[in-house]
Amino acid sequence: MKFLGVSLLMVSLVLTTIPTVSAQETVELVVSGHDDDGFYFTIEGYTGKNPTVTIAPGASVTVRYTSVTGVHNFHAGDLGKTDIVDPSGGEQTFTFTAPASGSQEYWCDPHKASGMKGMLNFGTASNGDDDDDAGSNESPAFAPVAALLAIAGVALIARRRS
Repeated sequence: MKFLGVSLLMVSLVLTTIPTVSAQETVELVVSGHDDDGFYFTIEGYTGKNPTVTIAPGASVTVRYTSVTGVHNFHAGDLGKTDIVDPSGGEQTFTFTAPASGSQEYWCDPHKASGMKGMLNFGTASNGDDDDDAGSNESPAFAPVAALLAIAGVALIARRRS
């Protein structure tokens, strides 16, 4: 019994130290440029114009950009930018790795002064849309199993000692 208890404890320790790769460590931002009611971006999964997006540090981010109305681009400073295109220009893409912390403004080069800009935040702050925190960190799926194994192991060891 003591051997079984110690074995369960060891398995639970191993499970809790295995690094996990969450599906959310790869983030895709589907961005559209508009000028039908002012100059603005929309981002799939987010509400409103020029939304603030929060991305987990280290996430691999792919921006897929199209111009729906007007001539625009998507520019995120040193992280990357697309070409300036009209609706016939098709999809433009670029990929970057999210920094460890901080923020990066994004904008349209021709219309930044007209308010076509928003913010990318890197960290754990909420983006105001709690159902869609791009790249949010999640607990490993096996954490509850590891906890139960640890409890069972301790219980078996305690039972053996009494």
